[in-house]
Amino acid sequence: MKLTLIRPNLGDYRSSDAMPPLAMGILAARAPDYDVAFYDEKAEPVPEGDEPDLVAMSVETYTARRAYVIADGYRARGVPVVMGGYHPTFLPYEALEHADAVVVGDAEGAWERLLVDFEAGHLERTYAGGNDAPLTDYRIDRSIYHGKHYAPVELVQWGRGCRFSCDFCSIHSFYGASLRVRPLDGLLTEIDSLPAGRLLFFVDDNLFGRKSDLLALLDALAPMKRRWSCQISIDVARDESLLDRLAEAGCAFVLIGFESLNPESLEQMHKAWNSVSGHEGEHRAHGGLRARVTPRDRELQSADSDPWVRAL
Repeated sequence: MKLTLIRPNLGDYRSSDAMPPLAMGILAARAPDYDVAFYDEKAEPVPEGDEPDLVAMSVETYTARRAYVIADGYRARGVPVVMGGYHPTFLPYEALEHADAVVVGDAEGAWERLLVDFEAGHLERTYAGGNDAPLTDYRIDRSIYHGKHYAPVELVQWGRGCRFSCDFCSIHSFYGASLRVRPLDGLLTEIDSLPAGRLLFFVDDNLFGRKSDLLALLDALAPMKRRWSCQISIDVARDESLLDRLAEAGCAFVLIGFESLNPESLEQMHKAWNSVSGHEGEHRAHGGLRARVTPRDRELQSADSDPWVRAL
């Protein structure tokens, strides 16, 4: 059977900063009996007249309108469409107006059940993924990315979930209080298979979940001599020795969400822990891992009005 995987863009155009979506590689790895075609609209157009046996799409809120247009086109040609991702998880009944089935939550487990039902000719409308299932059977097929014009960075995932519950963030709504990491041996084997000179980027929403897990990861990464980056919460900067360990393990830069310097705003969004109080004007350099925070008064309205955060 032929399976088409699609990542829609905001519209029918290409993006110069496209990176390989891990979700599509995970779906491909868990459909070994299918002839899989993958179209990433950020890197290439979806071919007109494509008629596989089944289409699966990963949909974000900002790509939902475009995803629905593509899905409606396939369904008009008699091709069933299934959707998963954040938007169908949060608004499954909306997505079902444009899809034959939706996966709510993580794909692993639910995706395999969906394929069995599809082959038997009786798709359910919704399939619930297990957002607390161990990541011991993490699989990804990167062959589907070959030949696409992606940015020169390799994405990897170690864990899912975040220990914080910021009011504006989708992560806690999706995963709840669940914090899971993959077994290190599988992660290291995957990293070892990636091009040696490429920058790695951990797509984990916050690499600083449990400190014990992070330390184990850093110990494992250090001998590999790889250059990598990640998203991480600002409280990591309160531990000088941990910053040193990050740099020693190959971390070149980090992405941190400040959101606001206004204490009342941080309190309102359930992110009071993000305060940078006590670090005014401090410039830290840890073996190439650099950050500078220069907070202003609470009347500061936007980052555009003053260089209050310098490069990481």
